[in-house]
Amino acid sequence: MSESQTPNSISQEPINILFSPSSIAKKDVWDIDLIQILDLLKKILEKTGKKDLKVAGMAALASSQIYRMKVESIFALQRAAMEKKSMHQRTDVDIELIDIPYRHESTYPVSL
Repeated sequence: MSESQTPNSISQEPINILFSPSSIAKKDVWDIDLIQILDLLKKILEKTGKKDLKVAGMAALASSQIYRMKVESIFALQRAAMEKKSMHQRTDVDIELIDIPYRHESTYPVSL
């Protein structure tokens, strides 16, 4: 996005996606470039001179929700791939149990 196309307000695309959670569900989360959107938001806030923690907090919450949706889609793909993998391809490995040394330490003073 060039300097002439930079939105002047947080209510314009693409920044408004951070402030309307319902629009996140309508879009493919992989098409959302959070780094670019957060940089644009930072430029707008610096240009206006308004340092509002409420706006920053809402942007942080929305971006974390978008990242969460991306991670959940990765896990769903992984789960689907594991279900397709047949049981014959999986190998079970027997691991020996390791004896853990045990030493009793008193939690209170002991006199001998």
